[in-house]
Amino acid sequence: MQKDKGFMPAIILTIICLVTAILLVLTNQLTYQTRIRLEIEAAEANRNSMFPEAASFEAIDVSARAEEFPGIDAVYAARDTSNALIGFVIESRHRGYAGDLPLMVAINKEAEISNLKILANEETPGLGKKVENKSFYEQFLGESISKEFTVNPADSGEVLIDAVAGATISSRALTESINQAGAAATKLAAEVK
Repeated sequence: MQKDKGFMPAIILTIICLVTAILLVLTNQLTYQTRIRLEIEAAEANRNSMFPEAASFEAIDVSARAEEFPGIDAVYAARDTSNALIGFVIESRHRGYAGDLPLMVAINKEAEISNLKILANEETPGLGKKVENKSFYEQFLGESISKEFTVNPADSGEVLIDAVAGATISSRALTESINQAGAAATKLAAEVK
């Protein structure tokens, strides 16, 4: 006959779980400020890589204008040392094959796309991830935002972009995200000086 151990193993296991949970919460609290600081530094580095000549970036709140600016997460006015507007950095996203495809678009004061950066890419490895290839996204650089981009020849877009073979959905997501950023920059250019 086996000896009954009672509640002791359950109590010990409960204590171990409580101590582990407390340690996880403490670790989260102790690293929270550092994680936030690192996220802010990474965002600043991304903006600086978009407009290296910018002395500062002024955040423009577009959160109340979500219907007017669909897919726009953040907008920054890039300014030079004399505080003159030199362009916009816009964080935009559109639904791709495996989820949202967020990117950062730099639009200069001539209303041209001067730089692009994909912020996260969860698209299909080997196919959708190819939208990160320079040969694809360089098609947008130097183009005016007054044009509408498309990857589908049947669409009414003014500029036909060569989609990545086998990744039409990802290519379309990036293209639509750029169109959204261009539309936002066009509207904001009249408001921000």
